[in-house]
Amino acid sequence: ASFSAQYTHSRSENVYDRGYDMSVVQQRVDAGDPAFDPYGRWPATPLLSDRTRSRADTLGASLNASRPVLKLPAGAVNASLAVNAVRNRSRSGTEGAGGYRRFAGDRLEGRWALTIPVASRALAVLAPLGDIVFDISGEAATATGSSVRRRWNAGVRWVPFPFLDLRASIGRESVEPTFDQLHGAQVELITRVFDFARQEYVQPVRIFGGNPALSGGSIRNLSINALLRPFPGNVATFNVGYRRQEVRGGIWAFPMLTPDLEAAFPERIRRDPEGRLLTIDARPINISHDRTEAIASGLALRYTQKPKVAGLASRPLDGFRPWTVSLSLNHNWQLSSEAVIRPGLPALDRLRNNGQPRHNVALSLIAGRPGFGATL
Repeated sequence: ASFSAQYTHSRSENVYDRGYDMSVVQQRVDAGDPAFDPYGRWPATPLLSDRTRSRADTLGASLNASRPVLKLPAGAVNASLAVNAVRNRSRSGTEGAGGYRRFAGDRLEGRWALTIPVASRALAVLAPLGDIVFDISGEAATATGSSVRRRWNAGVRWVPFPFLDLRASIGRESVEPTFDQLHGAQVELITRVFDFARQEYVQPVRIFGGNPALSGGSIRNLSINALLRPFPGNVATFNVGYRRQEVRGGIWAFPMLTPDLEAAFPERIRRDPEGRLLTIDARPINISHDRTEAIASGLALRYTQKPKVAGLASRPLDGFRPWTVSLSLNHNWQLSSEAVIRPGLPALDRLRNNGQPRHNVALSLIAGRPGFGATL
């Protein structure tokens, strides 16, 4: 068993300039002051600014425990338990704008897992089947202002031969917005974006922070993996896996502003009478659904220099530093990646229209010995 605790304190300050104080000048114009020359020297016009301050405190504690709970012919059933508790307190506001907003939230989550051996080659239990182990886990979490989030996962590992390792798992979880996504301090920043509606670059004010209107969703996962080691000593390893994820009612950061997105979220965009973009409310949003499918494969090769031994009774010289060369080649094949942000909008195909690559290949070569080496 183990126990840990942590405390975090953070502060932030933001100043947003919103123009000049023209009240003195306007009063002289309204009064028709003949001594005021609008083309000459003006009286002081101080900057008007909004100063936003925020403070956040987080206190958390975790307890983890595990032990064998049952003896089976193929081995012991191992159980583990984890409990986490977090308390959040924050305060944010703008000076002179009616005081500060205060938020308080608590989160409590627990997780349990069971590992159940069914067949074991070493213990001669259903030995022709090799090694088979089932994994079952569950999780529940509750937070202030949100529904209970639940998650479960079931998997199996099958090693029919010493050189072949097969794994499969399915799972489902509910998604609930975090404390920061709901109640994060609101911050306004001037950013440069491209306005597709007017075909021009503009510098609107983007609003970031929490969105109390967010709701939850669900995620379903499926994965199948195979690992092959045809030679002893991990000289060569090949793996291939299939993964699928379906999200319904997920939570996204506000996407790139397009005409379709503006039509779906008109309340998030503000323009002046001429149509120029003024503000974008870029706080998180809920989406309808998101689906991804991919196949990942990889090949790893490793060679380590062996010491030269003169005789059977001889020992390698002290200080022997072997050369080691390792090569890895990984390929990710994205089968599908699309999302529907809101019902009625066309599906966003990230592979066809959003610049996401269908294939990604990575190569890594490392060669060296203790003390120096090179990586490509």
